[in-house]
Amino acid sequence: MPIFGKIKILNQRIAAFGHALKGWRFFWSDGLHPKIQIIAAASAILLGYFLDLSPTEWALVLLAIGSVLTAEVFNSVVENIMDFSHPNQHPIVGIIKDMAAGGVLISALISLIIGCIIFIPKILIFFQQ
Repeated sequence: MPIFGKIKILNQRIAAFGHALKGWRFFWSDGLHPKIQIIAAASAILLGYFLDLSPTEWALVLLAIGSVLTAEVFNSVVENIMDFSHPNQHPIVGIIKDMAAGGVLISALISLIIGCIIFIPKILIFFQQ
């Protein structure tokens, strides 16, 4: 492949990354839920730092954070698509949006359980010292 073809591919990859960042900005400005999720994620990261998590614990916490944020992004996408495609209220649209929100809830609850398994014993040890 000639060098110009490689440069074109590189430029396409950089542009795709820019589009992803643009999507993140839309997600962030979308409403209250993304901000709540980011605050929860930042809190978990700070708590993990102070409680000196092991690499495995960090991996689990970061996977949990990633799953909730990803679910929230997809929920926002579903809601926006449904609002765009059917601006009037419709029972099926409501069900679809509720199901997408249910996915976020599942991810958040599992992440909460993971957080409790990791953080509660460490917090208890911290206060026993």
